[in-house]
Amino acid sequence: MSSYRPGGSGDWKADGKPGDGYLLSTVDDTPYWTDAIGQIPFAANKYRNEIGKKKATVGGSITNTLKAGQKYGDGNPINPKADYSSQYDNFMILRGALWQAGKQSLTTPVSASNAKKYGLK
Repeated sequence: MSSYRPGGSGDWKADGKPGDGYLLSTVDDTPYWTDAIGQIPFAANKYRNEIGKKKATVGGSITNTLKAGQKYGDGNPINPKADYSSQYDNFMILRGALWQAGKQSLTTPVSASNAKKYGLK
């Protein structure tokens, strides 16, 4: 998971700068903040790590994925600056975890009920 740190091999904006300078990207003709798109691979990988643990549940794995994203809000693995806000990045982490769990499509926004259920307002 440490590869997702700023400048790491999992930082999709770092190598070759594919998202550098772009405010919006499109996925299936829907615009998204480019920076937030980078939360999807993190969320999918973290969810898979969580669900693979002994006695893991789908709900617990989704919650733990979001909590990890919030704890490492700035992406730094050492002395991270947490982000517990209800901003776009955290919604994209939740969206990616829900998608990886088979609970919604990637192009479907997080519902108000799921946001509340997993701790976003």
